[in-house]
Amino acid sequence: MLQNGTATTAGSDGYGSVQFFEGKTLFYSGSSAAISTLQATTPKGFHWGTAISPSYKGKRAASIAGNDLVMFKSASKAQRKGAAAFVKYLMKKKQTIKWAENTGYLPLTKSAQKDATYKRYLAKHPTQKAGIDSVKFGFQDPIFLGYDEFYTAFIKAINQMITNKVTPEKAMSELQKQTVTIMKENQ
Repeated sequence: MLQNGTATTAGSDGYGSVQFFEGKTLFYSGSSAAISTLQATTPKGFHWGTAISPSYKGKRAASIAGNDLVMFKSASKAQRKGAAAFVKYLMKKKQTIKWAENTGYLPLTKSAQKDATYKRYLAKHPTQKAGIDSVKFGFQDPIFLGYDEFYTAFIKAINQMITNKVTPEKAMSELQKQTVTIMKENQ
């Protein structure tokens, strides 16, 4: 599909939603966290929905990611204690459901995902259901020091192959060199 021009990357808007709402694409793949933004920017009369990612050769996969909470080694005992209390607070069923309902991200615990309150929310907001239905075949990328830099280089390599017609051999060779450098710099 890339070769015959019927598929493309997200393009200049970085997500694909602009091209989608302009009617230039049939569908695009994005994050459940973007649904509230999509609803707020949907052109009048434009009807859309969500679905889980299609299978390929009988298998499904959904990348699970999000905004990460981190604590630096330099944090004081009081800061560490406060951070632990905050994470404990976020993990409470009531709070993780509230957080999910207000952000579009998924609840952080299985019990919250199965809770009657969250199920009522999904019934009222059916566009949010695909995200929760995708959890059962979700995966996370392995994280390492320098991952953000690697991921940026990885996306650049993919875009070079798709948009600039750089050969996979050339793009992946360059990515390999960059990855080795990133790993060395972050040891």
